[in-house]
Amino acid sequence: MNTPNDPETPSASGDMETDYVVGQDNIEGQLGPIGFDIHNRVFMISALMFFITSSDSGSLVIDTQP
Repeated sequence: MNTPNDPETPSASGDMETDYVVGQDNIEGQLGPIGFDIHNRVFMISALMFFITSSDSGSLVIDTQP
């Protein structure tokens, strides 16, 4: 039986063995001289949906008046 102070307990050491690699789902690309790294497709989709639904007639409106 493992005790809370057992070094093999994942919660005690803070490390767990997984097949996950940091950044494995990122989208990397280049747009002209600017490189980009989008951390998840969901962020890109939600940002596009925000701009599409937040403006009149689907065009981006920028209000410069306070």
